[in-house]
Amino acid sequence: MNDPNLQDAFMTALNRAYQMEDLNMLSDFWQGSLRVLYQIYQHQDTENNPAALSAAIHVSRSRITSALESLKRKGYVQTQVSPIDGRRVIVTLTQEGAAYIEAKQQSARKYLGRLLEGLGDKNITEFTRLINISVDIMEGREKR
Repeated sequence: MNDPNLQDAFMTALNRAYQMEDLNMLSDFWQGSLRVLYQIYQHQDTENNPAALSAAIHVSRSRITSALESLKRKGYVQTQVSPIDGRRVIVTLTQEGAAYIEAKQQSARKYLGRLLEGLGDKNITEFTRLINISVDIMEGREKR
């Protein structure tokens, strides 16, 4: 289906959503240094290093390095040379970093709670299903 009117309506709806302050707050989890910090937070039990972070969130090593420098300046992460392999840098979350990401998650949950309550169980189930189908289509895994 290539109906230009449907495409325009869809793009307009997406643009309207992206302009919302609350959605921008949520999108922080999917981009920039907060995305890197969130990845580290979610995987504290594994060894985080720039190469692994780059592969996990699909951004270049230079962007990871830049994000890590920013996070280090803020006191959210620390780095150290691996005692096993001196060429490898290990990235760990600080208490300040954990507190920061937990506060951001709490704000996100508040927004999502309001959204989920407004949509109701049936609509959120359908919305989630449509998101998953959309991702599958965009990744070439499913036709419809």
